[in-house]
Amino acid sequence: MAVHQNAGAKGPATTVGEFWVTNDIKVPRQMQDACASLTDCPRGFGLPLRLMQYKKQTVGSKRLVLPHNLLSTSKIEKRKFARTLMDEPTGYRHVRDEIELMLE
Repeated sequence: MAVHQNAGAKGPATTVGEFWVTNDIKVPRQMQDACASLTDCPRGFGLPLRLMQYKKQTVGSKRLVLPHNLLSTSKIEKRKFARTLMDEPTGYRHVRDEIELMLE
């Protein structure tokens, strides 16, 4: 669980992050890196199964808790897929930003 406190326009807010992870499922290093990047957790922390965020905020005399589901794993399967699924699509061209794409 991670807790972050900040002062917002509507009063002080506390954001609480809830992480459900498992180390029972072994994943390749690239997947570990992607999961670590997604969750801002160290590599090897585990495969995220569920990520929840709760924002606790006081508005006037009311204390609100706003839940937000960031990730909810419903099924994990080991499957093989065609290597060509990772190929760049026909006509693909790298652009620096959306403006460059729109000016084309």
